[in-house]
Amino acid sequence: MPHSEIRLLLCDFDGVISPGSTEALCDACYRVIRQYRPLPEPVFRQLFRTLVPFPLQHSLHFLLESMGLGSHRGELLHALLGVGHGPLVHQALLRHCQQQGIDFRVLSSSYGEDPKFAALRAELGNERLLADGRFSKVNPLDFAALLSRLDVAADEVLYLDDCPLALLTAQQLGIRALHVRNAIFDQVQYQAVQGFVPYSVGSLDEVVTLLTQWARQPECS
Repeated sequence: MPHSEIRLLLCDFDGVISPGSTEALCDACYRVIRQYRPLPEPVFRQLFRTLVPFPLQHSLHFLLESMGLGSHRGELLHALLGVGHGPLVHQALLRHCQQQGIDFRVLSSSYGEDPKFAALRAELGNERLLADGRFSKVNPLDFAALLSRLDVAADEVLYLDDCPLALLTAQQLGIRALHVRNAIFDQVQYQAVQGFVPYSVGSLDEVVTLLTQWARQPECS
């Protein structure tokens, strides 16, 4: 993957910039749901994984309505908004992008008004936080519209996410994809798509290493 071809780096927030957030959100959901529907935690985690790439409002609606818990939407939303985030780990990658003239933006299916984004918004500005609560990471048309709005070609974009399905969707348009592992989307989930998403890393520092290697070896693909 020639480094010079990358103009835009799209980076997921939960589970990537904030590595522990996906697990924290899953745990918060489970604490609410188990009060009304006793499910083994491993079973709920599998259900949660399937909902991650959908817009937040759709995910909540499906989860609650399918279980007959629609009246608890406010309770669940309150629990999710109270999660916040752990340490943010994007600083080295952001510096690398700034040094190399790569546009760095954050793409999330959550609402941008969520307090967890406050520090990132202050650092990057509103225009680099792409989070309206409606973006579907399983809809290639949403990715196409985003590329058009940002005026960038698909093959000039590197997209980092923990959710394999989101990466596969982006790749349908020719966007370059890189999987970031965490406690919810680990090596087991990555193995299911390894033949389609060639790169998986355990941290954003590894992304910097890959970008540096690609810059030195432009023939890599």
